[in-house]
Amino acid sequence: MIRRLISLSGVPAASRFAAITLLIGMLGFAGCSAAATATTRVSYIAPVTETGELASTYSITSSYRGTCSGSSAVASGGPVYRCATSKFLIDPCWRLQRSTTTLVCLANPYTHEVVEVRSSSVPPHVNGPYLKKDPWGIELASGTKCHAFGGSPDQFKGQFVRFICSGSLSLLDDLNDTKQPWTIQVVRYNIKTNEYSSLGFQKIASVTYAGPGPK
Repeated sequence: MIRRLISLSGVPAASRFAAITLLIGMLGFAGCSAAATATTRVSYIAPVTETGELASTYSITSSYRGTCSGSSAVASGGPVYRCATSKFLIDPCWRLQRSTTTLVCLANPYTHEVVEVRSSSVPPHVNGPYLKKDPWGIELASGTKCHAFGGSPDQFKGQFVRFICSGSLSLLDDLNDTKQPWTIQVVRYNIKTNEYSSLGFQKIASVTYAGPGPK
């Protein structure tokens, strides 16, 4: 599902989560209190306009050479891709209309800083609607923000750890959207023991999907 934000394969779990936690801190994932959640909000994010231009609220802050494929783990259908550079994998990415080989990518759904990837080749434009996969970002009722991460997921009692949050928190792949508000199981990672512990199911304030909303 969501395995392609950064590549840390082969790194011990403790070191991997230390690095991930540092990345979250750099991206400004500060948890804050939120109002009581009665209904989970659903939103859609894309850094490009319908005409393929960079949206005015986003800015390119870094540029890399790389290669891109059409197999995004975050969204499918439409012009959405996954890209790899010599430093990292990043997903999702969108093509710009001005160039057939220039894409803009977001490391997480909460940033407006865009990573530009100049690819040697890009798969043809994919026609058709976006298909909603699992959420790209989840904000808990507590204000804690989480997003799908790109390493090979750990497991806790037979379930995959799919989302990383601020601090040592993570979310499992057991989102319950059958009633409002949606809920999901939260776990805490102990770097000293290299173990997870469950904090139970918590309410979700909002979920974010990659791509334009349904029409």
